[in-house]
Amino acid sequence: MGVTHCQNGPGPDGTNYIAALEEWLDTGVAPELLDAAYVHPVTREPTGQGGQIICAHPTVVTYDGSGDPSSPDSFSCEIPE
Repeated sequence: MGVTHCQNGPGPDGTNYIAALEEWLDTGVAPELLDAAYVHPVTREPTGQGGQIICAHPTVVTYDGSGDPSSPDSFSCEIPE
């Protein structure tokens, strides 16, 4: 599920990259993952329909095998085999 090249597509794209970069700069610790909520294309407010996570390289988003597939809590970042 994509976000139609940057925004307004059907996928989750409510990620605050600037806040993540600022925290990284302030703490010196790179984020291991970022949250990406489904957001309204105009208001950019979360829709409450779940979301996804974005994993730091080289890990990839992996469904944990149980739980709501529209919830970021059902996923983790794993190193591919």
